[in-house]
Amino acid sequence: MDLLIQRARAANRLVIVGDGDRRNATLASLYPPGTAGGATQPVSDKIPDVKDWITSLAGEMVESRASLILDLGGGDRVLAEYGRELALPVFCETVGVEPLSIYMIGPDMEDFDHILAIYRAGYFRDRAVDFGDEREFGSRRKNRAGSL
Repeated sequence: MDLLIQRARAANRLVIVGDGDRRNATLASLYPPGTAGGATQPVSDKIPDVKDWITSLAGEMVESRASLILDLGGGDRVLAEYGRELALPVFCETVGVEPLSIYMIGPDMEDFDHILAIYRAGYFRDRAVDFGDEREFGSRRKNRAGSL
């Protein structure tokens, strides 16, 4: 994510940095909160606080016509819940935002389950992502080494 932020800023594009991973606040360490261009963080890791924070960031993104880089902790369920309540794809389309989801996962299938849940629910169905026939995908999940 740091590379995406650097590239966008090098091209003079406005980028808002949101670090919602309270256990591993990498973006906040690279872009200290309270500094120019610094990351913002929710006041706590409680779901209502994180949802309020995301709402604030989304509003700022729309008003300033900026890109938003949002880091949430691994396995964090707030995006699935938030997406369900907000009808996130409809919101994005309405305000002219094209979301791009980037998922960082480990080698275990449990790491992948929350991504599939978000995808299946339709919260972030990027046009560039296609899991194909999910019945077939289930049988193709692991190669000989046991990884995706």
